[in-house]
Amino acid sequence: MRHTAVFAVTLAALLALGAPARAGMVEDCGQDRDPDLQIGNCTAVIRSGQYSSRILASAYNNRGNAYRNLGDYRRAIEDYDQALRFDPGFALASDNRALAMDRLNRSEGACRRTGRSSPPQILPGELQAAKELERTWGESTRRGVQNALLWTGDYIARLDGDFGNLTRKAIRSFQARNGCSPSGYLTPPQIESLELQRLAAVDNVGFHIIDEMKTGIRIGIPEKIFQRSTEAGRFLRFESSPGFPPAVLSLVSFRGGMDELIAMYYDTLSDLKDGDAAYHVFREDWFVVSYKDGGHRVYSHGMSDGEEVKGFMMFWPTADSMLFEPISLAMFNSFKPLVGIVLESQTPGTND
Repeated sequence: MRHTAVFAVTLAALLALGAPARAGMVEDCGQDRDPDLQIGNCTAVIRSGQYSSRILASAYNNRGNAYRNLGDYRRAIEDYDQALRFDPGFALASDNRALAMDRLNRSEGACRRTGRSSPPQILPGELQAAKELERTWGESTRRGVQNALLWTGDYIARLDGDFGNLTRKAIRSFQARNGCSPSGYLTPPQIESLELQRLAAVDNVGFHIIDEMKTGIRIGIPEKIFQRSTEAGRFLRFESSPGFPPAVLSLVSFRGGMDELIAMYYDTLSDLKDGDAAYHVFREDWFVVSYKDGGHRVYSHGMSDGEEVKGFMMFWPTADSMLFEPISLAMFNSFKPLVGIVLESQTPGTND
């Protein structure tokens, strides 16, 4: 038996999930857990030509909610307008339109817009003020900014509060995507826009940090996506809820030391195939391995204090990486072993 049994959630197990059974497109248009699924099915309802004005109004309203949750406030407003055209007395659509308009105004207030062809140049005084503001931030504020940039898909590293090259690059990426001059320093309106986008992304997946007491692991879980499935040996398995892409998350927890952690790391690397796009790093007491396996992505993290080994592994379809990659990084950054609690006490190889 190979040590790789520590992370025995195989790709075959993921594929065995298959796609969850689809409800009708009207029902999927009404769900709010997966905005991409919601947009696709609401669009199908709208284009079908089979439904009443009231259902079409609801479809436009629901699609507007999905666009709003993705931060696309202009499209959301257009859909709310259509909902009100089909049902002028639709109070909920009117309220949603007002909310989207407020968020649009806040977001676009992040930049001085002089035209759509190119981002406005930040004034020297604004840049200096942004630099001076940043110098007042403590480590917790800096980590908070990095965390927000993680959820917008711009930051891809540890939350360490160090505003080095990776953080500057992430800020510039965020600014450029939002039509701002990529100075690398955030102005107060940009900070507000960044936080609004973070809140929307976190709410979209229901991300909450929990103390999972069977495994002895503190970790952030996207509770709208994953539901607890099975418990076996040293593994606690979660599978994706209906309406979300087929994905698997496993928490691992057992008694073992650095030798087991090192073996886990190299066995995970041994699963890589030629041509796999991979990132892997081993530090003093933890590792991360991330790679592409066919049409799926794999992310694994392990840690040991010398007496216990704990970690997690997640599989998801490559096509849904925009959803899952920020989640995997947020889980890594929230991960903390709770000492003295393990799911399974045997070290690898005991039953060989």
